[in-house]
Amino acid sequence: MSKMKMAEARSTKALMKHPVFEQEFDFKGQYGLNLTEDRVFELKKIFAIANQNGNGVIGRKQFVDLMQLLRISPTEEELDKMMIEMDENGDGEIEFEEFAVAMVHTYDDDMISSAAMVAIGNLGTRMWQRGEIIWSINNNIIIIVASVFVSILVHFDFILVPLTLAYFVVFLLNPVMVMFEMRPYKGKCTPKTNAKREEAPDGAFISLFDCFTACKMPHIVSVLLTLFGFFFILIFLVQLVATELGVFLDDPIIQDNLKQLTIDFDVMLNDSGLTILEPPICEIKAECPLGAYNCYGLKMMDCAHDGYTMEELDGYLGIVGAFFNSFAMVMLFVIYIMTEVDVNKPLLAGDSAAVTEIEHMIAHYINLKTMLSFVTGAVVAVILLLVQVKLAVLFGIMSFILNYIPNVGSVIAMFLPAPVVLLDPGLESWQRVMAFVGPGSVQGYVGNVLEPSVFGASLNMTAMSILGALVVWSGVWGLPGAVLSVPMLGIQKILMVYTNHPFAKYMLMLIREDPTLDEEKERHESGPAIPIPLPGGSDDAGDSKGAEEAQE
Repeated sequence: MSKMKMAEARSTKALMKHPVFEQEFDFKGQYGLNLTEDRVFELKKIFAIANQNGNGVIGRKQFVDLMQLLRISPTEEELDKMMIEMDENGDGEIEFEEFAVAMVHTYDDDMISSAAMVAIGNLGTRMWQRGEIIWSINNNIIIIVASVFVSILVHFDFILVPLTLAYFVVFLLNPVMVMFEMRPYKGKCTPKTNAKREEAPDGAFISLFDCFTACKMPHIVSVLLTLFGFFFILIFLVQLVATELGVFLDDPIIQDNLKQLTIDFDVMLNDSGLTILEPPICEIKAECPLGAYNCYGLKMMDCAHDGYTMEELDGYLGIVGAFFNSFAMVMLFVIYIMTEVDVNKPLLAGDSAAVTEIEHMIAHYINLKTMLSFVTGAVVAVILLLVQVKLAVLFGIMSFILNYIPNVGSVIAMFLPAPVVLLDPGLESWQRVMAFVGPGSVQGYVGNVLEPSVFGASLNMTAMSILGALVVWSGVWGLPGAVLSVPMLGIQKILMVYTNHPFAKYMLMLIREDPTLDEEKERHESGPAIPIPLPGGSDDAGDSKGAEEAQE
C-alpha cells in the first residue's frame, strides 16, 4: 500500500466517527436520485470534513472553506445556485441531504470522487503531502536559524559591535594604506629598476630603495603612518571642540542665560499645574543634620551643594570609562586587521562573487559617504560661522558624524544649534533663522539630491527599507547599529540576490528599488540557459540562436 493510500485510509477512519455515517437516507424516493452506496459514502465523507463538531449542519462559510480545502473553485454563479438549493428555508443551516443533492446537481461523479479522496488532517485541514512537509520543515529551520542569528547578535554585541566598527574604520583607512604601499599608484610613482630586485624582491635593500625612489612604504610603516594621521586628526578635533566648548561655557552671559532659561522652564511648568520642588540649599554646611554635604530637606530631598557626591562621580566615570573601553577595543581590532591586510588582495577573503560584491559595496559606500559627510559638515560649519553662531565647528563635526545615520541623523544635526541660539542674546532674528534654514537646506540637498545621484545603482534600496533597517539595527546594537544600518542592509540585499529561495526573493522585493538592476546577476546565478528545441530543422547556429530567443 502506497503512502498516499495509507494517508487516505487514516483520514477515512477518523471521519467514520461522524454521526452522519450512522444515518440512512432515501435519496431515490425523496429526491429522485439514483445514488449508489459508494457515492453516498463519498458525500458523507465530504460533509463530515466540513462539519467537524458533528452537529449535522454547516453554514455558508463552512461550505466555502470546504470547497477551498478540496481544491474546488466554484464560480459565484455556481455558489449562489448551490446555496439557494441547499438552504431552501433560508435559515443559514445546511443539512446533509440538502448538501448531497446540491453537490450531485452541480458537479459530476469524477469531481466528487476526487474530492472524497483528499486526505484530511486535524481540525478540518487537508493532510500535507510529502513535499509540503519537507517545505514546512525547511521554512521552520530557516526561521530557527534566523532567530538564533539575531540572538547571537544581541548577546554577543560586546565583541561583534567593536569588530564590525573596526572593519568600518579599516575600510575607511584602507585607501590611505594603498596610497602608501601600492606602486605604481594611479599610473605614477613607478618603482625604479635595480639589479638586486630579481635576487631578493622583498629584501631590506629593495624595500629601502623603493621607499626613497618611489615613496613605497613597507607595510608596517604604512600602518603606523596611517594610524598616526588618524589619531592626529582625531586629537586635533577633540582639542578644538574642547577649547571652543570651554570658552562658550565660561562666558558669564551664557551662564546667566542658562540659569534664567532653567528658571523660566520651571515657571512654565508650575503655571501649567506641575509643581516643581527645588532642592533646599544649606546656608551653613557644617550644621547639616547628617554631616557636611550630606543633608536632606523637604520631602527627604537632598540639599543642593556645590561639587559631586561619590555616587555621581562614579556614574560620570563609568560613562567615560565605558566609552574609552569600547574605543580601545575598536582600535585594537583596527590595528590587528590593518597589520594583517595585504593591499594587493581583497579585505574580505573568499572566491564567491557575492563576497566580492559585498566588499565593493561597503568600500564604495563608506568612501563616498565619508566624503559627502565631510562636505556637509564643512558647509554647515561655514554657514554657522558666517551667521556668528558660537560652537560652529562643533556643530559641523556633529553634522559630519550624524550624517552616517540615514534619514534621522540629518534631522538631528539640523536642530543641534537650538540651545546655543536660545542662550546667545547677541544674535539677531535673521541670524537665528539662518542658523536653522542654512544647515537644513544643506542637509536636504545632500540627502535628497546629491546622495541618490552619487550612490545610484550601487545601493538600489527603497527609503522604507532603509528606515526599517535603521529601526532594526538600532534596536539590536544601539547607536553603532544606526551608523552601520545601511551597509548591513546592503549586505543582506546582495546575499538575497545570490540565494535561490522564495523567502530571499520576497525580502529582496521589499528592499530593492529597481529590480532590473539585479536581473543579470540573478540570471547568472540561475545557471546557463537550457536550449529549447524549435519546430522545424535548421543548422546548429540557427538552433542556438532560436533557443536563446525562446529562452528570453
